Amino acid sequence: AVGGKDGTLKRRWVGTEAEGKVFAKTGTLTGHANLAGYLTEQLIPFVLLNDYDGSKVSVSKVRNAQNRMVLHWFETMIPAPAATAASLGSKLLREPTMYLIGD
Repeated sequence: AVGGKDGTLKRRWVGTEAEGKVFAKTGTLTGHANLAGYLTEQLIPFVLLNDYDGSKVSVSKVRNAQNRMVLHWFETMIPAPAATAASLGSKLLREPTMYLIGD
């Protein structure tokens, strides 16, 4: 699905720089709300896997946190259009970052 455009991501990232530029799949089971895909500007892949206590945290709060993380990555990792390939190296080759959502 395309963020802000169709499928399960139709209502996510609407009106942001990431709208139409996040391609991802969602997966939800009790206590899990997963998101995997890539940011289209520089083909930056991501996977968010969440294991949370549904009696304490709603799935909508988890999805909102996912939205904020993806938007943050989009805003901080996507260079301005005038950037050159040489300037991208450090951003594309850095170690992956893990974010934990939970109690």
